[in-house]
Order: sequence, then structure tokens, then C-alpha cells
Amino acid sequence: DPLAVLRVSPEGELSHIPFIDIIFNQAMVPLTSLTDLPQPNISLSPDLPGTWTWISPETLRFEFDQGSTLPQATDFTVTIPANMTSVTGETLDDPYSWTFSTPPLKLAQTHPGGTQRLDPLFFVAFDQPIDTEAIFSQMLVTAGRKRIVVRLATETEIDADSQVKQLVENGRSSHQLVFRAEQTLPADTQITVAFPAG
Repeated sequence: DPLAVLRVSPEGELSHIPFIDIIFNQAMVPLTSLTDLPQPNISLSPDLPGTWTWISPETLRFEFDQGSTLPQATDFTVTIPANMTSVTGETLDDPYSWTFSTPPLKLAQTHPGGTQRLDPLFFVAFDQPIDTEAIFSQMLVTAGRKRIVVRLATETEIDADSQVKQLVENGRSSHQLVFRAEQTLPADTQITVAFPAG
């Protein structure tokens, strides 16, 4: 049979992706030399620090260097070039590509709720690690139709609020955002905190 990609993993959207596997229908490397082989010319977009390793003559695996699972909220594309060659000299007829996704960021917990004082600390926790500066810069806080200027809360301010302090201590700092308004909030007005999609 001509050289072909027999199976790839992962596919679709999965919550936990520890590695990427490519299985060919032919041996691609000799069984006696699976280690210390040059990295294959396979494209992973976006690019990640990691290593491609032959775990059998037919199976190639990518392992991420910076964690036990691939980054979340990301669409990945893997492309295998047509010049991949088996041990018998066969090559792919065409490049082979596929895409998969890790889950988008989701809110896991918020505080406060209901009627609150006019200078509260806002606590937001997500289901995965966040880039605090990126999230904060895109976040929109409004009182009615008026935009509210906010800033990140200091450790002193968090320590002074027993509820928020407990939320912070019970969660994971890499998943959290704590902030407050620059000025006292207007009374009898609904406060909305919005995060952009994606």
C-alpha cells in the first residue's frame, strides 16, 4: 500500500490533551533507532515548545515541554509534509493537515452578587489559567450605560475584605482576577462586568 496517515489524535474539541499522536500505515524509522532521531519537519500552529518522539516505528508523538496538557482556549493545526518518507522510501501523495481545539475560557465563580456597597472588590475565577493583563485590558465594566474605570486590587485591599480574601485563598491565583472601581459606584444602578468572546 502507498504511505498514508492511518490515524491522528486528538480530533475535534477535547478538555484535556496531554499529547499529539500521528500513526502511519508503514514503518517510518527502524525499530532499533527510535531514540536520538532528528525532529521531523511537521508544522504545529501555533508553535509550541515541545518534542516529537517516535514511540514505535509507525507512531510519532508530540509532548508539550511546559505542562501536562496543551494550552487551553486554542485552535491548533498540524501539517505533515508530503516529503515524509517511510523506511521503504514511500512518501505521502499530498501534505496531510488536521485541526483540533482546546476548550475556551469559562467563568467558574464571581463575587459579589445582589445588592452591595458602593466600593466593593470584584472577584472573578475562571476554569483555567489566564493572562491577567490581557483579560483585564479587554474587560468592560458598566453602570447602566456609563463605563466604569477599574483597576486591579492590591494585596492590602484583598486582606481587608474577609470574603474576597477567603475566595482568593481557596482558589488558584493563576485562575483569578480581583479588581475594584477607581471611584465610588453610583447608587441604585446595575453593574455589569463583561468579557469579550474568545
